[in-house]
Amino acid sequence: MVVDGADRYLDLTWPESKIAVEYNGADHLDRRQYGDEMYRRHRLEDTGWRVRYVVWEDLIDPGRRHLLLEWLSQHLGQRG
Repeated sequence: MVVDGADRYLDLTWPESKIAVEYNGADHLDRRQYGDEMYRRHRLEDTGWRVRYVVWEDLIDPGRRHLLLEWLSQHLGQRG
């Protein structure tokens, strides 16, 4: 996808539904990268995307993983 004239890549997407999951690893500890991430997030949301940001703990904890899957199911089930 193109945001502000630059190619942007999302980790996992369902383009037809404008749903994405982004994994935030340890590299997101840098303040500048975090600022860039927030800017990108707002631009995606401004164009109608719904993005869920996850960290390692969201994937290994069964309860948190279940909530992520519920969120995906809810939002992917809302297709036009």
